[in-house]
Amino acid sequence: SVRVNHTEFVQDIGSYRFSPDMHLPGDLIMKDLQLPTECYQESCPSAKDDFPPPFIFNYTAPLRRIVDPRTNLPGGYATAMHRMIEIAKGLGARVFTQTPLTKLEVSKSNAAISSVEFEDLNSGEREQIVRPDILILNLPRNKLFEVKGVEESLTRPVVDTLKCIVFDSPTDMFSHPLQTTGDTTMTKAYLYYKDAFWHTALNKTVGAWPPDNHFLARPTKEGVRFNIRWHDGPVACSAKQSCDGLLETYYSISNETFYSSLSPSPDEPLGSIW
Repeated sequence: SVRVNHTEFVQDIGSYRFSPDMHLPGDLIMKDLQLPTECYQESCPSAKDDFPPPFIFNYTAPLRRIVDPRTNLPGGYATAMHRMIEIAKGLGARVFTQTPLTKLEVSKSNAAISSVEFEDLNSGEREQIVRPDILILNLPRNKLFEVKGVEESLTRPVVDTLKCIVFDSPTDMFSHPLQTTGDTTMTKAYLYYKDAFWHTALNKTVGAWPPDNHFLARPTKEGVRFNIRWHDGPVACSAKQSCDGLLETYYSISNETFYSSLSPSPDEPLGSIW
């Protein structure tokens, strides 16, 4: 979840909507944590309708997203994370933020984890834990292999599997050029507008463009690709003709460089066009 500077918006870049049919996270968010949610689309259609053919989405309960009860705007999945941290602290757990794992050592005698090392990014201090009883690594692959010692602790088949980035696309399902050129990266981008023109001028609050296949991005004459979901992205209005918000302008599989070049680093998804 990313808080957009100088606005009241929180934007999840991916996996921000869920169907209650998905028992995780559905049961966790709606039953255990009892967080406020709303339908992802105003009409609350079946979750199957969110994916165009040939995609098959095996859920029917309408997609939902977490909302902030104070603003009724999307609150982001971080809301659930923060709530779980509060619960863990209440049970006596210690929680460290801005403290990444930097090093892992494995005993050569029995292949057990002998120590792990963390760095406090605020103070620069390092803390070492010797012979942990249990170690659970919940890291994305690009961050996992940044940790010194991780690759050496794994068998070669496991390393090869975790480093595999092949995106298989059956030609009978994906026959258009975008899925047959070897492109492997799924990218999503939102643009913030002080004037949410799709609300105030176009009256486009549902649906997508291109309407026939909104996963196929179309290039402009300058080479920038667009495919839009009019209903995807938070919008706030102080009056009928005064709205600002974020619009999903790109969500596709390609090796595009325009949107990714706007980000200062992979750890900072917010970028500026002008």
